[in-house]
Amino acid sequence: MNKHTVKFTVGFFLVAGLLAAGGIGHAGEVVVSNFDNADDAALWSWESWSDPAEVAFDETLNAGGGAAGSGSLRVANLFTKGANEYSQAVVTIATGGDIDAETLYTKISLDIKVDPSSAPRANSSDYGGFEVIFRNGSDWVWHSLGNVALTNTSEWAHLEFPVAAPGDKVHHLTLKLGGNGLTNTIIYNIDNIRWTEASNQVPPPTLAIEEASKGLNLTAGTTGQYDRQNIKSVPLGLGWVGVSEPVAYSITLNSFPATNYAGFQTHMYLVPGTPGTESSPDWNEPAAIIIGIQGTAEGGGTVAFRYKTDAPGSNGGYFNTDPAAGQVGFLGSLTASNILGTWTVTFSQDNQIALTAPDGTSTNLVMPIEDAQKFAGDITFYCGIMPNQAANIGQTAILSAARITSGTTVLLNDNFSTNVLNSELWTVNASSASCVAVVGQKDLFWISWTTPASGFVLQTNTDANPTTWVTPDPVIPDALLGNRKRALITESVMSDPKSGFFRLIKSQ
Repeated sequence: MNKHTVKFTVGFFLVAGLLAAGGIGHAGEVVVSNFDNADDAALWSWESWSDPAEVAFDETLNAGGGAAGSGSLRVANLFTKGANEYSQAVVTIATGGDIDAETLYTKISLDIKVDPSSAPRANSSDYGGFEVIFRNGSDWVWHSLGNVALTNTSEWAHLEFPVAAPGDKVHHLTLKLGGNGLTNTIIYNIDNIRWTEASNQVPPPTLAIEEASKGLNLTAGTTGQYDRQNIKSVPLGLGWVGVSEPVAYSITLNSFPATNYAGFQTHMYLVPGTPGTESSPDWNEPAAIIIGIQGTAEGGGTVAFRYKTDAPGSNGGYFNTDPAAGQVGFLGSLTASNILGTWTVTFSQDNQIALTAPDGTSTNLVMPIEDAQKFAGDITFYCGIMPNQAANIGQTAILSAARITSGTTVLLNDNFSTNVLNSELWTVNASSASCVAVVGQKDLFWISWTTPASGFVLQTNTDANPTTWVTPDPVIPDALLGNRKRALITESVMSDPKSGFFRLIKSQ
């Protein structure tokens, strides 16, 4: 058993110790399937919630590497949607148990070939994005290992996907083909699915500490650059159409990524009715308004007002800036000297709109009245973030307030001062709930650690005495953000809020 000690000083003195069991010492490949016979193909099945797909054993085509006479898995993806709609077809296999892929393996690889009879995406030369996905843990966490555009129909392509957390309890492997403009059948063959074993001793995780900033912490902690991390209002009658007084929706930014994270977005979505649980209502719902806020290179902020109507499962006209194409889409924007502070959108007379920035600057916009009527009735109010670029994954924006008023009447007001989300006002609506955290006055700091960390437990101590380490009861909850796990430390965990010791431990 190995022991590693790291010291930190962040406002008070902490020691983090780790006790780790030995790592993996062998190397090689573990075959998931060479598709030597039809029985291998029969283990795969279509997930019926996705666009139709058919799986079959193809004895006429293989990429080599299997037994004599082996074949491959043939997946026919029967796409039929329109050129501006998103489609995805998904097939899955059970692994036969929970696999600690983070510890045992470094990557998963396969060979793939697109059938020449396949139709490319509308207005594109490729055949969609192909993903290998972990289904991890009892919550069936969906974790994509990457997205590769399929472009070649003439020969086999060898694809490799690095293993990354969360992958400590992988019970199913999923293959997905998706994208916009998948209007016709696309067929691909799969062969030689293999794990690559870890060749060196797996190092124990290392800890880090940072101060917990108060407010609603929204972190881009999942792998997709377009993953939304939101909260949304419960039904409260928050609409503006037909209301005699101005209705104002606002959020207050207390922290935002630095200027070198171009494109990182915090936003307000205004969506008619009571949408479902999807974290991207701006895409899924027929009508939606996006008030998107991004930083400028000078440290200021820009807000843009975009909307769509009658366009489910698409970007609609969000990015239409051509007046000849009509006004649905981009109505206008405003740039301010500071991104921190309160951003407000105010509606009056149904279709008169004012954008107001933290520095007091404002601009007026007009929505066509026939479009404004599409937002009549209750409105669901979303506050959230989206990284927009892979380089922005891991960044956090912090909101210190969200507010809705109708004239002088307050319809919703929250300063996010407690350590839990107010369930009378909000529900979490995110690609991963772990990316949404309300940090209150009694929350002290974050402890985080690297992965893989399967089986490790966070312990606390009042001093460095090796005999007095304890595992808190209940166990301090942790959540995965990117490739790190993170736990919020509260006053209730600390016997002395100014001094404490922490370690991760895993016994043989």
